[in-house]
Amino acid sequence: MTRAMFVSALLLASLSITDAVQPNREMTELTANELAIVKFAKEIKEYDFVGEGNTSSATLSAYITENLLPKADETKAMLQSRMDAARSDVVACYRIVTGAGPDQDAATDDLNANEGKEDACMKLDRSAMTEEMKICESFAHSAMGFQPPKLKKVKHSLKLFEKALKQYYAYYPQFMEEKNACWEATGEEHSQHAHCLFRKNYIDKSFCALKHNMTALCSEYSKCFKQKVVGMQEMEAKVRKLDNHTKKVYQGLYCMAKNTGWKFADDVDSIVSEVVDDANIGCEDTDTSHLTITYPDVPQQEPCNPEVKSASHLESSVQCADDAKEAPTEDLEAITAAPSAGPGAS
Repeated sequence: MTRAMFVSALLLASLSITDAVQPNREMTELTANELAIVKFAKEIKEYDFVGEGNTSSATLSAYITENLLPKADETKAMLQSRMDAARSDVVACYRIVTGAGPDQDAATDDLNANEGKEDACMKLDRSAMTEEMKICESFAHSAMGFQPPKLKKVKHSLKLFEKALKQYYAYYPQFMEEKNACWEATGEEHSQHAHCLFRKNYIDKSFCALKHNMTALCSEYSKCFKQKVVGMQEMEAKVRKLDNHTKKVYQGLYCMAKNTGWKFADDVDSIVSEVVDDANIGCEDTDTSHLTITYPDVPQQEPCNPEVKSASHLESSVQCADDAKEAPTEDLEAITAAPSAGPGAS
């Protein structure tokens, strides 16, 4: 049986089956092939071959050409859209990193600003230490240089005892003044040093928080990228399968349309052509280039470096704990206040 004869027989069979199905026969009793033929026949019966404004030939060929073949383009558009969306999902993973960019930049700026303040703090600390050493050395030199007679040795002489006692009384105010100056300088230096240590701790914690956040972002991006690439590959496998199916269905329907464009003569002068010889038609040669799907390449994974660079090269000196998660929240207003008085203050 030729393809044209088979198509004609299929059409006749479909119409016959729909007419032959008894009202009391359930559709579930039909075989899969019968159901497919019934559905196809119903579509043909419902097609308005000679409706108002319809200038096409009242043939099955017209139904296939005008209703079925255009669905191939719809299917192609749907498959292309799903393929492009799968690739977009891969690219979108990098938003995990770029979306956190402003916050990371702000934290980096804060880190750099505090590193600059730490440098100034250390300079003040060194200056305070120098001043402390100068004042306390002067006090020590003065105290060690004061060598009046010991009262025990002159207690036998009232005159010598009184003279020595006057020396002690005369030197005492100077001694207390120099002593308090030393204690005050020591207190200021200790306060300044503590201030610098506090800022150093804040900077180290900020650096580790930045590093942890960047490491987490890169890890999350890498995980997302791998998952979406797998999804894209799975989608491509599905699309390629349906891509081939769509072209084969299109070729078959196209050939069917060519082989079923027959109709009876409606006038004695009608010009008729010979029945198409299937031997001269190759369905495989039907052009399907307009149904070609474009398969995009898998995007390259964007670079994501978890390392944090600082002005003072903290990356080479600070050892961060694995559980450093949040940036410190200490109130820096407190550490910028004037140093407290030294141990000599009341």
